[in-house]
Amino acid sequence: MTLAAPAQPDPASRAAALDATGREAALDATELHDWPRAAALWAEQASAQPRDFEAQLRLAEALFFAARPAEAVAPAKLAARLRPKEARPLLVLARAATALEPAAAPAAWRAVLALAPRSFEAWARLAELQLAQGRAATALEPLARALGVQPDHPFGLALAGRVLGALPARQRQDRLNQAVAAATPDAGLALRHVAAQVEPLDMRAQAALAQALLARQAHAQALAPLRALVQASPNAPEPLAQLARCLHHTAAWPAAARNWRRLLRLRPQDAEAGQHLAEALRHDNQAEAALRVAQQALGHAQGHAGLLREHALCLAALGRHAEANTAWATALAAHPHDSALHLEQVAYLLRQHRHAEALAALERRVGPSAGYDRASLLLLRQLQR
Repeated sequence: MTLAAPAQPDPASRAAALDATGREAALDATELHDWPRAAALWAEQASAQPRDFEAQLRLAEALFFAARPAEAVAPAKLAARLRPKEARPLLVLARAATALEPAAAPAAWRAVLALAPRSFEAWARLAELQLAQGRAATALEPLARALGVQPDHPFGLALAGRVLGALPARQRQDRLNQAVAAATPDAGLALRHVAAQVEPLDMRAQAALAQALLARQAHAQALAPLRALVQASPNAPEPLAQLARCLHHTAAWPAAARNWRRLLRLRPQDAEAGQHLAEALRHDNQAEAALRVAQQALGHAQGHAGLLREHALCLAALGRHAEANTAWATALAAHPHDSALHLEQVAYLLRQHRHAEALAALERRVGPSAGYDRASLLLLRQLQR
């Protein structure tokens, strides 16, 4: 039997297979950042298919990253003509302009932004170019726009440090405030962080950072700038109160108690400090000390809702339930519409397994036919189990 010779692929199919193999090799070299090899392989692809947008763009990128920016311009321009609404060729042209002709680079980067207004690189490079020209104050606006896109980008944060460091110290805070006011919240916070690092002894920068973090309820992060403020002004009550509140929110009870005590030494009749000191001590398993603090604070802040609540909770923590019941009654008589008091009492009754009393107290708070809020519903579900 005679075997037939295997069929040979036609020339067009063979050329297509070779082309696919070459393209795969070019993509592999690009992925490996082997830029000289990638440039050579993409040059073959672009030569074979001059109107292949991807080949021209990849060739331009490979040439630029192979430290051949002048050679990257021609294929990038060709790719831009093939797809006028595509930003990537303009990105290569802007990079090449930055390397070859810095005076023309701002216009090139703005051309990128016209098509890609959220390009981090374009905004950051504009800021960097303005900084290089000695225009640090002007650089703040594109810098803030870059951080608005990627607020935690290492290059953006490092550039922010350079820009802020280049501003005259006497102008820095005012310029920064203007930039933050116009920036996104994330970018503004990033700028506040960098400003506090650039000048750690500038208490205005520390205070602004602390306030920005507190506005986001980022209590743990706010501790560092607040500690700096307290260390700089140990007898200033407001930073101390804010530090104590943050420690309280993070359940750092011993540290919170220490700072509430320090505040009480500055403001002996501060009812909030007395209430929170008692609460911190109670959470730190010092119920006797907490009760003494609550009773002492009530001596000069009679009727304070928070202190009355804490007084009842301290008695309950000590197992003095008859006195706790009296304390709850006194507190609720003084503040019949205080939701926090009602809910704390209901929670206390639930812990005592006094479900009927808890349900009655809950209904007294909202009324038997009224709509229940979320907190009341959660407690009601516990009662119904």
